[in-house]
Amino acid sequence: MITRCPLGQHVFGLGEVGPCPALRPTSETTYGCGLVIDPAAYVPARAASKGVGALRRAALLLIGSGDGCDARINGEQRNVPYAEALDAACRAPARAKASRRAKQLWGAKPND
Repeated sequence: MITRCPLGQHVFGLGEVGPCPALRPTSETTYGCGLVIDPAAYVPARAASKGVGALRRAALLLIGSGDGCDARINGEQRNVPYAEALDAACRAPARAKASRRAKQLWGAKPND
């Protein structure tokens, strides 16, 4: 709601502060990532060439779906054990390799 995730930054640029252009309401009280829900709406040529399903799976990995929320409310203390466990999971060789492939699918350069 306040800043763009790395995938949103890649697709839309750093640009303006505020909600990501792909943030979509999924109910009256919840939001979802439009890059997961409908990647073709934001990157139609890439969706046509790489496949909507492949982009969805890559986006889910890149936004950390299923890892738990890493956002904190202003002033909330950092949960060190959780943050360390999340960092370790992201550094695991299989996850790192999958993340590189997912970034490349979305058009990032190999070193991004």
